[in-house]
Amino acid sequence: MALYNSKNNIPNYYFEQNKGNYYESLTLIRTSNDIEYWIRFFLVGISETSKRGKETLLNIVKLKYNCEDKIIQLGAKATNGKKLLGVLYTLPVINAKSVSKVLNVTPNKANSLIKDFERVGIL
Repeated sequence: MALYNSKNNIPNYYFEQNKGNYYESLTLIRTSNDIEYWIRFFLVGISETSKRGKETLLNIVKLKYNCEDKIIQLGAKATNGKKLLGVLYTLPVINAKSVSKVLNVTPNKANSLIKDFERVGIL
């Protein structure tokens, strides 16, 4: 696993947003052997990235609990509602035909559940 070399990793976002400081810190290493500046810059980047990651995770957890609370409102459909919510975590874009297949319900029940998700504000 290449944590800092993947183009999709979060620390790269910080470095991309702070290109000027990034290149300045590399220049200082090259011209005056000031590796401390680079280490400080890198650690601030990791710290800021960690803070953003924590905030994102907390927001995801809040969203999950909020959706689960809304599913309770579905009454008898809550069991399939929980299943559909689980499916949406891995397949956030799905159509009624796929919902029907995944939940092993009729197309009418799948459409009804989707409408219920819209009504309670999940979709």
